[in-house]
Amino acid sequence: MTLTGKYKLYNNKPEIVDAQLVSFTKGDGGDTPEPPTPGPGGDEVTDLVNGGFESWENDTVPTGWKSASTASNAKLSQSSDARTGSYACKVMAPGTANKRLATQEITLAAGSYTFSFYAKCTTADKCQTKGGYVHVNDDGSITDSYQYAKAYTDINNNGWTLVSYDFELTTATKLCLLVMNPKNSSYSVSQDILIDDATLVKK
Repeated sequence: MTLTGKYKLYNNKPEIVDAQLVSFTKGDGGDTPEPPTPGPGGDEVTDLVNGGFESWENDTVPTGWKSASTASNAKLSQSSDARTGSYACKVMAPGTANKRLATQEITLAAGSYTFSFYAKCTTADKCQTKGGYVHVNDDGSITDSYQYAKAYTDINNNGWTLVSYDFELTTATKLCLLVMNPKNSSYSVSQDILIDDATLVKK
């Protein structure tokens, strides 16, 4: 069955609004397909490049995911354990300090946005992550105020979990989008996590 419509999130679950049937082919069943790549209702922002982590400058730097500032502080590596395509990004275990996977600097117009990605633990231990962003000043430095989702999202190594972060910009803003890999704490164990299929949409 093929449908068209607008993709959005409702209670953090994907759904299609105003769906229309394009075609229907009777089959004999099969494996359950992966959920669609995130893209909550809105217009995709193409400034976020290489959301599928298919392009790499080398084995430790995915294209478009290296900030010129200190926003990028995590060690990364290419992983073949991908949700879609050939590769995902492994964000190394943070140890005693939170680590950030950051995009290159981008400038976004004022408006409402949703940054989404899929995440998975690499071990059976409990694991969490969340999205965010940091403002980049004209001189390339960053502010001390990192903006994140209020709560972490629990993830596991049994499958990929969709993580979304909604934010509002009141003026045009230069920033880096962020994925947090949290340090050892009462709510999380420091370990490598996998990230794939990231998108940014303007609502």
